[in-house]
Amino acid sequence: MNDEENLAKLKAENFDLGITESFESCGLGVFKKLGIKKHITAFASALFPKVSLLLGIKVNPSYIPGMLSKSTDEMTFSQRITNFCYYLLENWWMGSWSTKGIQEVVQKQFPDFNLEVS
Repeated sequence: MNDEENLAKLKAENFDLGITESFESCGLGVFKKLGIKKHITAFASALFPKVSLLLGIKVNPSYIPGMLSKSTDEMTFSQRITNFCYYLLENWWMGSWSTKGIQEVVQKQFPDFNLEVS
């Protein structure tokens, strides 16, 4: 975010579309800095609940198995409870490990930048 020389080179390219990997969500801040309005976010794994919610995909741990779950969409009651616990763990882990630090860095230049989902 502070490498003005390379950011200027990227901005000079006038990209119509940005593509980033949501595993490292800093690309979203770079796109904001470059003024790229259209972007695609890829994720080469099962989606974390937080990422799903950021993309507008509804998550229901009562029948959608989490990334850490061994279950399928057909679960017993106890498997659903376990899956829900994994859902909470995945949300916490993704928020504390992946998005929190990046959000803090980008917010120094763009205070309205938010990777949190209510």
